[in-house]
Amino acid sequence: MRRQCVLSGVMRGSARMRFGIRQKLFLAVGVIAAMAVVSSLISFGFFGQVRSALGLVTDRSLPAVTAALTLSAQSADVAASAPALAYATNDAERTTAISVLNGKLAQIKRTLDEVKATDAPETLRREAEDSFSRLADAMERIESAVKERLALSAKRQALTKTLTDNHANFLFLAQPAVDQAVMDMTMEFELVSRATGAGASEMIQSILDKQVAGARAIQDLVAKTNLSVGMLAVAAQADSPESVELIQVDNINTKAEMLRGLDTVLAIYPNKEIEDMVNGIAAVSEGENGLFSTRLMELAATRQALAALSEGRSATLGLSDAVDQLVASARKDAVGSSQASISAINIAQTVMAVIALFCLIAAIGIGWLYIGRRVIDPIVATTDTMGRLANRDWSAQVIGTDRGDEIGDMARAVQVFKDQGQESQQLQEQIEADRIRFETERKAQEGLLKSAVGEIVAAANAGDLQRRIDTSRIEGVMRELGEGVNTLLGTMERVLGDLGDMLHKLADGDLTHRIRSQYQGLFADLAGDANQVSDRLSDTMKKLAESAALVRDASAEISTGSQDLAQRTESQAAALEQTAASMHEVTATVKQNADNAQAANQLAVAARDTAEKGGSVVADAVTAVTQIEDSARKISDIVGLIDEIAFQTNLLALNASVEAARAGEAGKGFAVVAQEVRALAQRSANASREIKGLIQASNTQVKTGAALVNQTGAALAEIVTSVKKVSDIVAEIAAASSEQARGLEEVNGAVVNMDEMTQRNGALVEQTNASAQAMANQARQLAELVGHFRVDGDASTLAANDSELEDAAD
Repeated sequence: MRRQCVLSGVMRGSARMRFGIRQKLFLAVGVIAAMAVVSSLISFGFFGQVRSALGLVTDRSLPAVTAALTLSAQSADVAASAPALAYATNDAERTTAISVLNGKLAQIKRTLDEVKATDAPETLRREAEDSFSRLADAMERIESAVKERLALSAKRQALTKTLTDNHANFLFLAQPAVDQAVMDMTMEFELVSRATGAGASEMIQSILDKQVAGARAIQDLVAKTNLSVGMLAVAAQADSPESVELIQVDNINTKAEMLRGLDTVLAIYPNKEIEDMVNGIAAVSEGENGLFSTRLMELAATRQALAALSEGRSATLGLSDAVDQLVASARKDAVGSSQASISAINIAQTVMAVIALFCLIAAIGIGWLYIGRRVIDPIVATTDTMGRLANRDWSAQVIGTDRGDEIGDMARAVQVFKDQGQESQQLQEQIEADRIRFETERKAQEGLLKSAVGEIVAAANAGDLQRRIDTSRIEGVMRELGEGVNTLLGTMERVLGDLGDMLHKLADGDLTHRIRSQYQGLFADLAGDANQVSDRLSDTMKKLAESAALVRDASAEISTGSQDLAQRTESQAAALEQTAASMHEVTATVKQNADNAQAANQLAVAARDTAEKGGSVVADAVTAVTQIEDSARKISDIVGLIDEIAFQTNLLALNASVEAARAGEAGKGFAVVAQEVRALAQRSANASREIKGLIQASNTQVKTGAALVNQTGAALAEIVTSVKKVSDIVAEIAAASSEQARGLEEVNGAVVNMDEMTQRNGALVEQTNASAQAMANQARQLAELVGHFRVDGDASTLAANDSELEDAAD
């Protein structure tokens, strides 16, 4: 009833509400928003002026500056790439460099077109175009100069290769000519050594005028040619025109001397190939196509390329100056636009500050005078009331229920919350009283069940499973729990009763009893395990009965076999005694044969040793003859060396005679000594030849004797081999006889051992017969034990087995 009154009050408040908080707040915010719109319109006007000023910078000055800076960077890039073209070492590098430069020049051309499209001054644009034209022209001249330099470099390298090939061929031809001159001079001196008187002097003078002069001329030609080739090689690598011209002047004299030397050599030893090689070396340095002129033109082309490179750098600097002027002009325009923008921004800031101050004052007034007192204070009071009600303080007073705005609605809703809270508290107190009553009844039921369960557990521990819980005094869940315990006790009583019956039957020897009742879970497993135990005991007893029967049969067979074995053992012992006597006689005979074979073997070994000693003597003789032959060969070599020394001495004496003849009167005494040395060398050569002949004859006789000794050694070796074979055969016979004797002794021992084993086997047969009787008795006793049990309702089988075992034992 009270809730209905509150709700009706809320409805009446809503009907009275005309101008609420929402409308008032909308009005206050609308006033502030209107002032913000006015501020925005004023700002929009000033910022339009700033945008116009900035548009002048972005649309005119900035594109001009950007294009100018791009032009500067591109021109610097061209200047940095130009040296790669100027210093290119081959056509591939030149082609790559000019391709890169052409691409960069095309970029500069496009950037110049962009500069033309801006409002840059006409003079600056024209100056930039002139600088670009100079730069492009410089790149073309660099390419032309480099192309010419590379062609001249290839030509210079071809001339250098021709020079190198001619020089190598010349040296290849000159060395045999020098060797031929020396050989001719040696042969002429050999002829002079055999001549005497005035003829020898004339021959020596002829050698000096031709062979010696020819050898010296060839050596001088080689030296001048090497010098000229070295000058040309240095000139080919010179890095300045002055060095090339200086080497060219020196090479004129060297080339003249080289050609004069060639004429001298050709006068003595005419050789067309040497003449062609020397003329080819001289031709490399001659004319406009010669090595010197080619190198000078190559250096000139290099200077032209470097000059064009320098001019290109100058054009790049001019282009950079034009770019700087363009940037300065654009900067001036940007500064003017920036100052106009700053002025407009300052005015806009002042107006915005005034409007913002006015809006701030209006917002503070609205917030303090209206929102703070008419909105916030009532809301705070309502919040405090709600906090007290949340803590179940129902004495809190709700303020503002008579207001017609949203705060009044909140206050009336809080009043409803207060009324419902009081009703909820009363309901909770009633529920708590009911819970206490139910808990008291539950504890009483638990006490009854606990007492009954204690009695049942005590009786079960004492072995009485027939006691049950009286469920008539308890109700609900406790009654169901008691009935469940009674059911469990009944099941356990039946299971244990079945197990007791089975164990009782097993104790009486009845293995046919089984548990037939049906159980579940662990009880079913327990019943199944008990039945399985009975089954396995029944199977075990059956197998024991069968085993007893098998043991009975086996004992009978063992007894019969033991008797047969005893008879055969006696017969075998008699036969072994006769065999032992025969083996003893055979062993004595074989041993005598082995002794005789051993004596024959000793005689054969002595004969073999004697033959081997004779062979060793012959081998020593062969070795001695071989050493004599080697010594004779070495003496022959020494005599040959002496003969060569005599020849060299004779040749040296001849050369000394020649030098003495050239010395004139001062060399006469030396000529006499040289003549005596030549005579001494001649006598030494004759003596060495006679000794060599004697040694060769001695070597022939030594070889004949060595051949005879070798034949004798071969014959003795064959005798030694034959004697050794005989000795080996006799030794094998002796060894075989000894082996036979030992084998027969071992056989004799084995026969004796077999006799002993036969005697032992007889004793073992008697023991086996006794063991069979004992095993039969054990089988009978086992049958008696097994006969106590009844399997599958049939106990006669075990009893029958028992009687059979007794018969077998008898």
